[in-house]
Amino acid sequence: MNFKTFSTIKKLTDKLYYMEYLDDYKFDEFLKAGASSDYEVHKFIEKHLLGGGSMDFAGPDMGCSAFSSYLKNGEKVFGRNFDEAECGVLVLKTKPMGGFASLTVVNLNYIGITTEKLPMDMNNLNCLLMAAPYVPMDGVNEKGLTVSILKIKQKPTMQERGKIPLTSPTMMRAVLDKCVTVDEAVALYDSFDMHSSANVDFHYHISDAFGNSAVIEYIGGVMSVVNSRSCTNFLLTESVKVGGGHDRYEAMENYLNEKQDILENERDAMKVLTAASANSTRWSAIYNQTNPSLLLSVFKDYENLFEFKL
Repeated sequence: MNFKTFSTIKKLTDKLYYMEYLDDYKFDEFLKAGASSDYEVHKFIEKHLLGGGSMDFAGPDMGCSAFSSYLKNGEKVFGRNFDEAECGVLVLKTKPMGGFASLTVVNLNYIGITTEKLPMDMNNLNCLLMAAPYVPMDGVNEKGLTVSILKIKQKPTMQERGKIPLTSPTMMRAVLDKCVTVDEAVALYDSFDMHSSANVDFHYHISDAFGNSAVIEYIGGVMSVVNSRSCTNFLLTESVKVGGGHDRYEAMENYLNEKQDILENERDAMKVLTAASANSTRWSAIYNQTNPSLLLSVFKDYENLFEFKL
């Protein structure tokens, strides 16, 4: 297969890559029917992006921490630690026709490119990279809207309200491609039936460039929206006590309170994530929402950071 996208790939380290998606990932076509399982997402990708080629990859199953705050210069930032098993990392830039450009971070395990297949041969790249837009773990779009996914230990959400179904990562892709504000994102979530990926449940931290931040959760299949600047792996809906990560939540909140929610700069924002990091932290991302961009640490190397502009 000859994909224009492959000409953009840059190997930054043996486990970190950057790619701009120049081909049509056919997401508007995907949204017409949606998908009620990871298997259905795979089949759509095989047919429309891989020319009938086969794929088999796992859905998301992670810990993680996220927060929303401000810089001293007034810019809005969003931070996120991704905590999971060993993996390769892809920073992906997309610009869909009729949608918003975005920067997202992708766990390469989730498109079938495991660490055993790394580093990639830049002369014979894996066509599974073409599936990357369908599995964002966090990201920012050109309007400054951010979203991230965080695991919750409860029964997977499988809504059946007669609406088009979407899986967890594909819902996030819809938000990044289509939304400007938190209110728009909440309305978009509610317009689809959520079907959790990987047979576990998640909640979703969303923030916009206008100072709004919310966490979308599902309690007994009913969507709940909680205003919160921080989020880890327990439900924030009032009176519901499910999940873990309270120590990481407190670490972020303590740092933000000490700074009165005003951070010096993006590297200071990275210190919030450093405080909440775990042994399994694979990347720490600071998204500037005012001037959409990404400052990235991979594998807890907080001295050598990578910067990406949208």
